[in-house]
Amino acid sequence: MNLLEDTKKLLDALPPLVNCWIAGGAARDIFLEQDFTADIDVFFKHSEAAGDWIDHLRNKGYPEKSSTYARTFTVPYKNTQIELQIVELGYWDNLEQLFDDFDWTVCQFSYDSDGLYFRIRAVQDLMKNELHWCKIKSGYGGVMRMIKYVNKGYTLSEETVKEFLRAMVDCPPLIEKEWKNQ
Repeated sequence: MNLLEDTKKLLDALPPLVNCWIAGGAARDIFLEQDFTADIDVFFKHSEAAGDWIDHLRNKGYPEKSSTYARTFTVPYKNTQIELQIVELGYWDNLEQLFDDFDWTVCQFSYDSDGLYFRIRAVQDLMKNELHWCKIKSGYGGVMRMIKYVNKGYTLSEETVKEFLRAMVDCPPLIEKEWKNQ
């Protein structure tokens, strides 16, 4: 695997990718050997590893903000800046657990100190530019992410839309909880 020079510089400035993974779109960008096109999400095996990263990024003086799901640091990348998100939705023992927790197959890519990992279905969907969902984690968020990927050029089959809507209908408590929090 050939990391782009700017990607390598950024990764070299971060703590080692041990007990954690860069996953989702940034790992997909590494797979495609292209510059990062959005934020960088880092997922962790345990809170201590996340804490080490947070301490490192704070010590570097990177601007920080928090949300309900992540602690976000703005870090230099190329001639601009990029958001690096320390995901705080939970912790995962292994990549299978992490991949099982993603909502769309095109997110099932990860990168750590040992290399790049992905599910075969994720690569197949990426190469065909197709969007397929895996798990409903969020009604509103799932729809917004679906729109984001369609705007990036991914296509949805009629069957995928039907399956997604069926799953949404089958998850009323999740959707009701989200609407109460809006």
